[in-house]
Amino acid sequence: MIQKTTVIKRSVLVRGRNTSITLEDEFWEGFKLIASLQEVTITELIGRIDAARGAANLSSAIRLLVLRHYQAQASRARKRRLRRASKRGNGAENKRRK
Repeated sequence: MIQKTTVIKRSVLVRGRNTSITLEDEFWEGFKLIASLQEVTITELIGRIDAARGAANLSSAIRLLVLRHYQAQASRARKRRLRRASKRGNGAENKRRK
């Protein structure tokens, strides 16, 4: 189900100059969480993204950072589930062998 989202234009400071980014609330919240997890300010994280983005749009580069963060998180969770399932499976197999 597709939910309606709010897109907000925000003014941010990048390399000493004001610029604007336009992000959906969900991406902004995810971005703030990532900054907190990395123990940097939002401005610092924006500066890092800006330095690495090349010609890409800053708002798009931020969205991609958030997307990749959650993709990595989902991948780690999947690997943990597979390891747990594998351990349970091996335990059951070992019981059958006895």
